[in-house]
Amino acid sequence: MKVIKLKITHHGNISVEDNHNLINSTIKTACDRLNELGVDYYLVGALSTFIGTDTQLFRYHGDIDFMVAEKDIWKVREALQGTEYEFSDDRLNNHKRLEEGVGHTQGEHEVIANHRDNEFHLGFFLFRREQDNSLTIREYFMQENENGEKVPMVLERNYPKELVDLEYTQEETEYAGTRFRTSTPESVYAKKMSTRHPKDMLDIEALEDKIDHRKIAEMSKYHTTLKIVKSEEIRQVEHSILDSAVQATEEKTRVGAINEQVQIIKNIEQLKIQGQEPQKEGRES
Repeated sequence: MKVIKLKITHHGNISVEDNHNLINSTIKTACDRLNELGVDYYLVGALSTFIGTDTQLFRYHGDIDFMVAEKDIWKVREALQGTEYEFSDDRLNNHKRLEEGVGHTQGEHEVIANHRDNEFHLGFFLFRREQDNSLTIREYFMQENENGEKVPMVLERNYPKELVDLEYTQEETEYAGTRFRTSTPESVYAKKMSTRHPKDMLDIEALEDKIDHRKIAEMSKYHTTLKIVKSEEIRQVEHSILDSAVQATEEKTRVGAINEQVQIIKNIEQLKIQGQEPQKEGRES
């Protein structure tokens, strides 16, 4: 295990040691629940790669980043119920923006879960898994229309299957008694080489001997495609998911009612066989 000298000792309102303990307990609780509910997700970013490569945590982390299938967002909300995190879904009303010439949105996560007692949070990136196994990352932002009103839009970035296989693991990592898929070291390393913030330089140093530079070269052969879609398309997808859930609930209720009636009839027939008069509902004994 490679050990990096601790250079960032404190951030937010908890110590680095408490930060690492919180990370471990949160990963265990959150991933166990997400797995139980069948959520399609990855643990992403430097933190996931440190865990996946058995690299000791050495600095403060302000959050844990997840990449989650958008169709499973309601399951994420359910998974965090009763925990120390407050879930918030601001896809259709947020403060994110898309600036001209920048290939990604800027601002805080539109889907986030903030810790109740400190500044730590869980951030959720959203994706749609396509039939060809490519991934479409979906970033929500607000855009001013011709009437000067702020309306929600989505920046979609499609990753071809070949790039998905290079940027995300297929096998699960086992950690803290749970399991999850992660970003690949090469994916995180390449992103941090392009930003080169102070903390990114520390992460690059920590990952240097875990990187297969041939994979980074392979990644550069593939490109993502961008497009912007309107919020009406978002609502149609969500209504479709909601309708399916309602139909499933109604069907379950209908089947339950039928089974209950069948059981009542069986009980009445059994009483007749035994020569007893079945009691009417509400009759005094």
